[in-house]
Amino acid sequence: MAIKIFNEQVQKDYIEHEIFHPSQESYPLMKYDEDYGSVKPFEKVRFFSVGLNPSLTGNARTKLDELRKSNESFDNVKELTDYQNELKYSKQIPYFKRIDGFFKEISGSNTFKDSVFHYDFCQLRETESNKVKLVIKDNFKLLSGHFSQIIQIVNPEVIFIFNGFLSSLLLEKKFTTTKPDKKNGCYFLKGMDRSPKIVLANQLSGGATSKVHKELLIWHSKRLINE
Repeated sequence: MAIKIFNEQVQKDYIEHEIFHPSQESYPLMKYDEDYGSVKPFEKVRFFSVGLNPSLTGNARTKLDELRKSNESFDNVKELTDYQNELKYSKQIPYFKRIDGFFKEISGSNTFKDSVFHYDFCQLRETESNKVKLVIKDNFKLLSGHFSQIIQIVNPEVIFIFNGFLSSLLLEKKFTTTKPDKKNGCYFLKGMDRSPKIVLANQLSGGATSKVHKELLIWHSKRLINE
């Protein structure tokens, strides 16, 4: 499945399940870069990082309002993904700086831009995480189905879940194995013969991961990716 089709299917499902209401919502759902699979070969993507949802900061609101005025619509996926790529790679917000730094620590320079696909479990743009957590709990089957689809499309070696709530929920719902593998010390997807390795972690920001735990996470991740 192409990323373009995935984007369209996700929006269709969010509308049908009344998670997203186009006539009421001020800001669009997250859209993933449709250059993946063509201009950006998936063969180069080794890692998959996962967050809860795309945050809607004050600066993001301003920029998205500018895009709306220039296009009169949010249907232009290219402009949306170009803006999102700025936040990830060039005009990095602190969230992505931390993730970028993590991957540089475990695998060398420029890894985040070249070798990592970042995905948000819920595509609603919202800063208040408690609202998003309720949406995820109420629609877990649908959202985990999208998650499974994008994993199959990207086919990464290792998946890093950077959110404590989401890590716990995936264990609770038995989406992953419920205990770390004795040999690898990581988790795997349930029901897959060749599952990527999965690292369940907290956010790298906001004090959720202490310096000591971050150093242990880096050490463990280096071991996993070099096996």
